[in-house]
Amino acid sequence: MSFKENGFRFGDFFLNSGERILKRNGIEVQLTPKAIELLTELVKNPGVVISKNHLMDSVWADSMVEEANLPFTMGLVRKALGDDVKHPRFIETLSKKGYRFIADVDEISLGETNGQINDKAIDVIGNQNGSVCGHRPASQLAPIEEPLSRIRYVLIFSLFSVVILGGLAFYPWPLVNVAKTQQGATALFQNAQITKLSNGKALNVAVSPDGKQVAYVLEGKEGQSLWLRRTAVESGVQIIAPANVEYLGVNFSRDGDTIYYVLSKPQRFDGTLYSVPVLGGLTRKLVEHIGGPIGLSHDGTRLAFIICRSESEGVMRLLVASTDGSNVHEIYSASEPLGLWDGMPPAWSPDDRRIAILKVDTREVMGKLIAVSLDDSTVSDLTGNEWRLLSGAEWTKDGLFISGPNKTDDNNEIWQLDPTRPTSKKLTNYPTNYEGISLDRDGRTLGTIQNVTLTQLWSVPIANAQNFKQITSGSSTYFDVTFTPQGKLLFASRTAGLGNISQMNNDDTDSRDLTKDAGSNYKPLASPDGRYMYFQSNRGKTYSIYRSLADGSDVRKLADDDQEEDSAACSPDGKTIVFHNYLWGSWPLKKVSSDGGTAVVLNDRWNQSPAISPDGKLIAVWHAEAWADDWKLALIPLKTGGDPIRSFSTPWPDGPIRWTRDGRGLLYIVTADGVSNIWRQNINGDKPFPITKFQNDRIFSFDLSPDGKTLVCSRGVTASDVVLLGDV
Repeated sequence: MSFKENGFRFGDFFLNSGERILKRNGIEVQLTPKAIELLTELVKNPGVVISKNHLMDSVWADSMVEEANLPFTMGLVRKALGDDVKHPRFIETLSKKGYRFIADVDEISLGETNGQINDKAIDVIGNQNGSVCGHRPASQLAPIEEPLSRIRYVLIFSLFSVVILGGLAFYPWPLVNVAKTQQGATALFQNAQITKLSNGKALNVAVSPDGKQVAYVLEGKEGQSLWLRRTAVESGVQIIAPANVEYLGVNFSRDGDTIYYVLSKPQRFDGTLYSVPVLGGLTRKLVEHIGGPIGLSHDGTRLAFIICRSESEGVMRLLVASTDGSNVHEIYSASEPLGLWDGMPPAWSPDDRRIAILKVDTREVMGKLIAVSLDDSTVSDLTGNEWRLLSGAEWTKDGLFISGPNKTDDNNEIWQLDPTRPTSKKLTNYPTNYEGISLDRDGRTLGTIQNVTLTQLWSVPIANAQNFKQITSGSSTYFDVTFTPQGKLLFASRTAGLGNISQMNNDDTDSRDLTKDAGSNYKPLASPDGRYMYFQSNRGKTYSIYRSLADGSDVRKLADDDQEEDSAACSPDGKTIVFHNYLWGSWPLKKVSSDGGTAVVLNDRWNQSPAISPDGKLIAVWHAEAWADDWKLALIPLKTGGDPIRSFSTPWPDGPIRWTRDGRGLLYIVTADGVSNIWRQNINGDKPFPITKFQNDRIFSFDLSPDGKTLVCSRGVTASDVVLLGDV
C-alpha cells in the first residue's frame, strides 16, 4: 500500500521523515537513523506525552535492546537541536510519564511513496483538535501517563553507557549529509557516507593514497600501538606493539608503500620520525626532535615539520627534508611571541611550491594560516579568519582542508578553505569533535578522528566512598564542577560549540544559566562569601579571568593585560586571585587583587591548576622547572612566591587540585588504564592513597563540599573513533 511522506517544520529545522533527513536553515544535521526515527515519533505528535515504553516499541520494534538506548539516543537528538534538558525549547521530559515535543510544528505533505503503515495505536489522550496533521500548537494537547521507575532508568544508563558508546563504533552508518556551506553553495563531502572503523580508543589516522587502507593508533592498557586495516574488512593488523609512547603523527607515503610515524615520550612533544614498509620489513629512524606531525609533498620526495630546539631560545622553525631523512634545511622561522603551531602538520600546496602552517600569537593562543614559499621563504596570508590551535591540514586542488576550532567556536570542526580568497566552508556540525585530517589521492575519502564525550555529575561521601550516587541524568556533558559556599553547584557545559556556566542545587534541581550568549565560559569559582563568581572567558581579546556577581551580572576583567589566563583560585579572605598564563617558554603563576589591577608574577616557570590553602599561606600547583621535566605537586608561598618550598612526585598532572578543609592534605585525579580516581597526598609527606575506588569511567573535574564531607565529580566516557567520510 502507499502512504504520504511528510515534512515537519519547527523553529529553524525541517525534518523529512521519508528520506530521514534533518536540516537546520537548509544545512543538514548529522543524526543516526534511530535518532531520526525517535525525533520523527515526537514531532509528528506535538504536545502529546509519549510514554517511554511506546517509544521503545516504536523505534526499536525490530530489535532487542536495553532501555538505556532511549535516553542515550534522546541525548543525541537534543544535542542536534541545541536543546537544553533543563530549559527545553523542543523536547520536554516528564518524570515517570515520558517525553513531549513542545514546539509548534507545521506538517507538509511531500508526496506518495510505497510502504507499510504501522497501524499500532499510539496512546494519545485529549487531542482537542481531533487531528494529528497540520499546524498544532503544543499547548492544545494533553498528555497520557505511563510510569517508569527513575531509579531503574538511572541504573540501566549507568551500567550500559560504556557498552552503547563502544557499540557506536560498529554501527552501520547511512548516507548522511554532513553539511553545506554557510553561503548555500555546495561543498565537498556534502553527501558523505560516514564509516567508523575502530572501537572507541583511536588517536591518529592516515588514509592510503588509493583510499583502501588506513593506518591508525590505538590507546590500550599497555600503551599506544600502530595498526593497519583495509577499509573493506572488519579487523586490523598490528604493525608496532604497544609501548609507553605517544604518536604525534601518522602518514602514508605518496606511493602507499611506506608508513611514516612520529614517536615521543608521553607529554614531551619531542618526537623522532620513523618509517616502516606497509608489507613488513625493517623500521628506519629518519629525523629527531620533531615537535608534531609531518606533512608530505605531493610528489612524494620531501617532508616538512616544525621544531623548537629549546624552550629558552623562543624560536620555532619550519624545516624541509628528503623522505629518507637527508638534506634537512630551514625555510622559515618565527620568534616569540609570534610562534608556529607544531600540532598541525605542514600542508603542501598542490604544486609543492608553498607550505601552509599556522602562525600563532602565544599570548592569545590565536593564529592565522600562512603560506611559505619554498623558493624565497616569502609569506602570504591564506585566510582572513583567526583560528585556534588546529589539529589537521591537507591542501589539494579543491582547497585547504583543516580541522579545529575557529575564533568564535570551541568545537573542533572540519573546514574547507579557498586559499585564493578569504572564505571558509564548515563541513561538519556540532556536537561531535573531529581531530586531524587525511585525504586519499583523489581527495574524495577523508579520514579523521571523531570524538564524543558524555559525562554526568556524581556525589561521593568521603566517609563511605563506595556509596556514590549519580546526581544528573540524560546524555549531557558536565565539566569544571565546583561548590559555592552555600552548597550549590557551579558547572560548565557546552551548547552549540560554546561553553556556558550554570548553577543548580546538588540534587539536580533549580538549574539556571549564568553566562549565556557571552562568548565561551569555563572553570567557575565562587568567592568565599558567595558574593562573586570568577571564571575563564573569551569574551575579550583572549581567554582571561573575569569576575561577576554571583548571578552572572556586572562582569569585569581582572588583570589589565591581554595574555591567555586560566584556572582562578581565590584566597580565604577573598582579597587575592591566583591564576596561570599560557606563554612561550613558561606558564607563569600570578596573583592579582580580587578587585582587578596589575598581576604580579609568583613563579616564572611551568605551572598549572593552582589551589590556595585554607589558611591562605600556600599555593598548591602542578609545577615543573622545564616542560620536559617530571611535573610535581608543589607548594609555593602565596605572599612571596618564588621556588617551591616542597614538592611531591605524582603521575602526570590530570585536572584540578583541591585542599582538604583542615589544610593537611591535597586531593587530585589519577587516571590509569582509562579509569580515574581521586587520590590524597598529605603535606607531611606520607604515601598518597586513593579516596575513591571507581572501576570505570574518567573523572574530568571534581570539588570538595564546604563541610569537607562530600566530593562531587564530573565522570564519563569519551569515544574516539577512526571515521572515513566518503564524498559520493
